[in-house]
Amino acid sequence: MRFILDTNMYLHYDLFTECKWSDLFGVDDLILVVTPTIIKELDDKKYDQRDHIGKRAQEVISKFRNMLNDGKRPCGIAIEFPSLNDKFDWDSVGLNSQNADDRIIAEVLQLNKVSKGNDICIVTADYGLELKAKN
Repeated sequence: MRFILDTNMYLHYDLFTECKWSDLFGVDDLILVVTPTIIKELDDKKYDQRDHIGKRAQEVISKFRNMLNDGKRPCGIAIEFPSLNDKFDWDSVGLNSQNADDRIIAEVLQLNKVSKGNDICIVTADYGLELKAKN
């Protein structure tokens, strides 16, 4: 199963490498998908005026780098950084390319096309994103 964490999940909650994802999802084979939008938002947050946000963004990016370089799977999760097609028909699905939540949903839709039946889950505490994703 693949799952995507909304940017705020990385910044404001327990560090993603410290969570028991298999207990939450009830699945052992988990892949954390980090989309281009998430990377961009985390990069932008590195320079946030609130020092704790900037430090957390840097810590998360460092964890990503370590997972890729050493191949370790903290909490039993693998990590994936997909390269996604820039050509997306935003109008056909009623999404706005300028909105980060909409871009995450568009990335999930693109992943669904190539996931070959694997489930993809968005983990968020953002009610707006949750509503849009359900629709």
